[in-house]
Formats: sequence, structure tokens, C-alpha cells
Amino acid sequence: MGPLPYVSHPGDARGVYRMKGGVVSNRGTGGFTLIELMIVVVIIGILASISMLAAGNIRERAYYATMKSDLSRLASVEEAYWDSQQNRRRGPRYGRLRQLQRTLNFQPSQNVILSIRANPRGWSARARHRLMGRRDRCAIFFGSGSRPYPPSTKAGVMACQ
Repeated sequence: MGPLPYVSHPGDARGVYRMKGGVVSNRGTGGFTLIELMIVVVIIGILASISMLAAGNIRERAYYATMKSDLSRLASVEEAYWDSQQNRRRGPRYGRLRQLQRTLNFQPSQNVILSIRANPRGWSARARHRLMGRRDRCAIFFGSGSRPYPPSTKAGVMACQ
């Protein structure tokens, strides 16, 4: 009769393997091998890199949303300023950023830089976020008197690049 391949002892849930020559081994109960641990570490690294890329994209979209929100608020404030200037002798005009800050208490969001060109016939504005590249910006314009900032090409339509 040959050696028994597997013997389970009462009270021992692990089981004991018997090998030739009467050598007893507890193989299967000793933990993880080095290969298994390395595979787990590689998988965790891949998942971490994917989540970091997704977090960077979410941050960039939030910066664009902040710039668009500021330009939208600026458009409303510009129209309110123009309406408040109706009683001027020389006619109404659009305001520059400092005028809007003083008269209508307009403040851009934190880390957003606004540039405004304004004259009596129209205005153009550009927003840039300090934490993004210099070429990443949004712009909008109204009227015909002011040269539009790029990437804005159609009056009243906000554009970003």
C-alpha cells in the first residue's frame, strides 16, 4: 500500500500532507508567496495611476467650470451696469473691471484672472485660471465695438480652449 496523499486529523481544520519517506509538510497554510505579493502590488499600482489620471481630469474640468461661471456672472453684471448708465448725458456704456468692482461689487472667483475690453458699443472678456496653463482660457463678447478675445468668435457665445 502506498503513502496517503491527504490525511485530515480530527480538530485540525488545515489538513496535513504526507510525503514519501514519512516527511510531514504543512504546505498550503504558510501564507502568500513572493510572486503573489508582487502581483498584488502591481495591481494596486495600476489602480492608483488610473485614479490619479481621473483626479487630474476632474480638477481641470472644475477650473473650466469656475471660469465659465465667472464669465456668465460678468455678462449679467455688464448688462446691469449698462442699464444703470442709461441716464448719462453721453449715453450708456459698458464697464471695465474696476468700475464693476466698485459700483456693483463684482468679484471674480479665487485664482481666476479676468481681462475686459469695453466701449459704448460692446465688450469682450477673457478668464484664465492661475493653476492652469497660460493657453487654457475662456472668452465671451457682446456687441460690435470691442475686438473679441480668442477663442471667442460668435457674439454672446462662450468659448474655451
